[in-house]
Amino acid sequence: MQNKRVFAFILMLISLLAGCSKSVVFHDTKGDAIPLSTLHGKWVVINYWASWCHNCMKEVPQLNRFYHILPNDTLIYGVNIESLPPSQLAEVVHQKYIQFPVLIEDPASFFGLDTVTGVPVTFIINPKGKCVKVIYGPTTDVQLSSFLLTLKTHETT
Repeated sequence: MQNKRVFAFILMLISLLAGCSKSVVFHDTKGDAIPLSTLHGKWVVINYWASWCHNCMKEVPQLNRFYHILPNDTLIYGVNIESLPPSQLAEVVHQKYIQFPVLIEDPASFFGLDTVTGVPVTFIINPKGKCVKVIYGPTTDVQLSSFLLTLKTHETT
């Protein structure tokens, strides 16, 4: 009898955990929900930044430009490392004129990203969910486009 209860508990736990992984939802500072499932099959660019970081703020116009020319198979998100409350983060995003979505939650664990020890740092994740490029320091829209083109070319060959 005890073994049946343990087995039932393990089955329930496994199904619960499987259900949780499918229902992971991130939120951006505009209040939009971004289910993890919508990122699968897309190239995802994640830029980590801080409001006090001069180089981070210097690259915002470049990232804004990149956001406006994204191919259909690519998404970009910002992640602030300062652990600001959502309302304060939304205010900083507005003040710094960040036009691309900024996530409230850090998606690092879901993509197996390295610990962020300095900013800015940008991760490029392929459609299979694997990080294939890390860019330390500020980047530009031209560099991001070039990296993506090269990565996409290698993925298809």
